[in-house]
Formats: sequence, structure tokens, C-alpha cells
Amino acid sequence: MSIFKRVSVREFTEEAVADSDIEMILRAGMQAPSAVNQQPWEFLVCKDLAVIRSLAETGGYARSLKTAQALLVLYYRETVSHPMFTMQDMGACAENCLLEATALNLGAVWMGIAPKEDRMSLIEDIFGKIPNAKPFCLIALGHPKTDIKQTSRYDQARIHYYKK
Repeated sequence: MSIFKRVSVREFTEEAVADSDIEMILRAGMQAPSAVNQQPWEFLVCKDLAVIRSLAETGGYARSLKTAQALLVLYYRETVSHPMFTMQDMGACAENCLLEATALNLGAVWMGIAPKEDRMSLIEDIFGKIPNAKPFCLIALGHPKTDIKQTSRYDQARIHYYKK
């Protein structure tokens, strides 16, 4: 299953990411559950390597963009019916994108943007503003430089059962 192969991939080959793969990743993101089906997401796709590389120079969290071949910027709409659940909705959306990337044998890494105002402003400065939306996260995409191995983070000690 893809979920057990999903890891954060931070180094990519120079092979381009197919537009059809990006579309499948976006479709997967939009399949995420959301509070009262509010679907708060908006997406920006960037394949301009010069822009992606310049963003990599902005700091530690963005270093993975040095070799990424595509970048997804996930935005959340501010005008939704249940804003208190928007971050949960966006987390589900981002995870769906990551899982689909893995299913397509691509590498991906999630880079947090919200709620850090400096990061949010930087993304808006670079890509412009989307009306009534704010940057949530970045997802770097590419073909992994090394093989992805199945992982397990299962920890029985973290499971608790209710007992009367």
C-alpha cells in the first residue's frame, strides 16, 4: 500500500514531472474529506525551475526545492462555512496529495507555511495573491534520487484501549 511507502523525499532527479501526474495528485487532494464538504482548497502549480530554485534559497524549510521539478502551493479559502475546521481539511488534502505522489512513484515533501506570517507573505510576494485565500503549505515534487523503501512507524506503546 502507498501509505507504507510514503516518506518525505528531499532529493530529486532532473526528470520532469508529467502534467498528467500533477493532475492526478490534484484530483487526489480534492478527494479529501472536509467539514460539511466546504472544500476550502485552492492550488497553484509551478514548474518554473528558476522560481522554484529561488524559493529554495529562502531558508531551511525550503531547501528541498533545490532539486524539485514541480511545486504545489496549497491555499485555504478564508470564506468558508466552518473556518474552525479548515486546517484539518487542508491537512487531509495535503496528505492525499502526498499519498497519490507515492502511488505514482514520485517523491514529495510537505513544507509548512501557515500559520507563519513571514512565510505566508513570502509566498504571496512570489506567486501573487489568490482572492480570499491564504497559503497553507508547499509540496515539492519530483522523481526520487534514491529508492523509496517501505517504512513502519507503528508503535504499540502509543495505543490505548478504553476499559470499563
